[in-house]
Amino acid sequence: MKTKVFPASSFALKGDFAFSQEQPVEGKFKVKIVARSANAVSVPFMGPVMHDFAGMTCKPKFPIDYNHDEIIGAGEVGGSTDDGAVINGELIPFKSDDRASKVIHDIKNGIPYEASIYFPPSTPDDLKIEELEAGQTAEVNGQKVNGPMTIIRKWCLRGVAVTPYGMDSSTATLAAMRDNKTEYSVSVINEENESMTDKEKLEAEAKAKAEKDAADAQAFAAKQKADADALAAVKAAEDAKVQAAKAESRESFAAMCTEFGEEFAAQAFKAGKSIDAARVEYSAKLKKDNEALKAENEQIRAKLDMPGFQGSDKGGGKTAFAQLSPEQQKSVETYCAKHGADREKIAEGMLPKAKM
Repeated sequence: MKTKVFPASSFALKGDFAFSQEQPVEGKFKVKIVARSANAVSVPFMGPVMHDFAGMTCKPKFPIDYNHDEIIGAGEVGGSTDDGAVINGELIPFKSDDRASKVIHDIKNGIPYEASIYFPPSTPDDLKIEELEAGQTAEVNGQKVNGPMTIIRKWCLRGVAVTPYGMDSSTATLAAMRDNKTEYSVSVINEENESMTDKEKLEAEAKAKAEKDAADAQAFAAKQKADADALAAVKAAEDAKVQAAKAESRESFAAMCTEFGEEFAAQAFKAGKSIDAARVEYSAKLKKDNEALKAENEQIRAKLDMPGFQGSDKGGGKTAFAQLSPEQQKSVETYCAKHGADREKIAEGMLPKAKM
C-alpha cells in the first residue's frame, strides 16, 4: 500500500474546551471537549482535512494533560454529535497549588483555555488517508464532500491536552518529542483498495490473470475454429471440383458410348481423350475400316467370279450358308453385318459351281 510522510505538526488539532459544572464534585471538575469538528479544517502539509468519526479509535479512558506535558485529569469519548467528536472529562486537583488547581482558577477568573488533540500513528497502518483530487467526491460523516480534500479514514486519538493557546507547531513538536519523532508515515488509500488485504490483492491478481488466460484461450480457440473452417471450405471446394469433374467425365463417357459404341468409348476414355479428339480418331477408324471392307468385298467378288463357284444343292438339303466352312461363315457374317447383304446369297456365290 502507498505511504506518505508528514511532520508531527500535521497530527495535532485545536478543540473547544469548557466546564460542564460550576462547582466540583468530590474535588473533581467536569469538562467537555469537542475534540474534532465535523467540518473541514486546514492541517499543515495536508490542506483541507476531514476526520471520519467512524474510523476513530481510542482507549476507553485516557489522560488529559496540560500542554501535552503534565497530567491534570482523565477523559473518555462521549460519542459524536453534529459538532464533532465529544470527550467528557474531569480535571482532578490533588493540592491547592498544583497545575489542575491553577487551570481551574484561571478559567473561573475568565482566562480562556483551549483543547488540543493529538493523533499520530504508531505504524503507517494505524492512520489511513484518502486523497480526493479536484472534481472527485466522497462521503464522510454522512455528508458528501468535494475534492481537493484529505479524508482521515482511520485514526487513533492518543491524547487530549488543555493549553493556553490551542494547538500550534510548538505544542505539536512538544507532544512528538515524547515519541522521539518529528515526522510520521501514513497509509494512502482510495475507494478501490482501502479495504483490500494482501490476500484480497493476490486473489484479485489471480482473478485478473485467470480472466486474461480465459480470454487468450477463447481467442486461440476462435482462431483454430476459423482456420479449421477455412481449411474445410477449401477442401469442400476441391471436392466439389472433383465431383464436377467426375460428373463431366461420366457425361463425356456416356456421350462417347452413344456416339462411338462402348468398346471404342472405353479405349478413348482410358486414354484420356476428349470427345472431340475421340470423334476425330473414330472418324479415321471408320475410314480405315471402310477401306478394309472394300478390299475384302473386292476379294469376295473376285471369288464369286472365279470358275467353279456357283449355287448348288450338293449339300443334301442344307442351306448354302450351312455348307460353308466355319471360317467362311465368319467371313460372310462379318460382311453381311457391315453391308446389310443377304447371307444366303453370299454363301451361294461361294459354293463350287455344279459341273455341266
